[in-house]
Amino acid sequence: MQKSKTNYRIITGIFIAALLSIGIMTTGVTKVLAQMNPMNPSQNQATMSGGSNANMNTSSAAGESEGHMHMSPAGAADNQSKVSRDSVTLLLQGQTIPAKGFLHIYDSTPYMINAGHVALHVPCDSSSKADVNVLIGPAPDFKVVEPEIIKELSQPGNMCLYHADIDSDPAKKVYQTDVALQNNSTEPITFPPSSTAVVGVNEVQPGVPGG
Repeated sequence: MQKSKTNYRIITGIFIAALLSIGIMTTGVTKVLAQMNPMNPSQNQATMSGGSNANMNTSSAAGESEGHMHMSPAGAADNQSKVSRDSVTLLLQGQTIPAKGFLHIYDSTPYMINAGHVALHVPCDSSSKADVNVLIGPAPDFKVVEPEIIKELSQPGNMCLYHADIDSDPAKKVYQTDVALQNNSTEPITFPPSSTAVVGVNEVQPGVPGG
């Protein structure tokens, strides 16, 4: 009888220990499953390794984000030239400018044009003078600019090709922002075929008064 009781106690003890072990294992699996996110495998890997990788990934992502959002000190770029290639081509065929009227073809406000260019292919007289004036300046303070003729591509008395540079000089309070073509005659001008106006801007700068 004594031996049977002893065997019974041993078997009972083994059974209780097995139940306790199964309970502990179940609790651990439940905890891990609760923390895993099937939509984020990297987070699951970090969870299985104790969470240290998750913290490192979060820190790295935050650092990259801050790098992309780095801002220069306020006002650091004020009044500095900016390279900005811009080009406008106008086909003038059939367009009419009334007597003493003008055609506004470009405006860079609130930036001044530091480096720019105007090219015109327009009617001209026998002395190679264009039938329209080129106006450059901060509107409405336009000034007539005498463009240079490109003789190789001009036909005096018919059509001539001209070009003129555009540049500002803040030290002299010269702020070039606008380009226009003016009809300085007492008759309307209607442009014939192949008439064009091209404005190219390579460099601009902020700081135009009132801009």
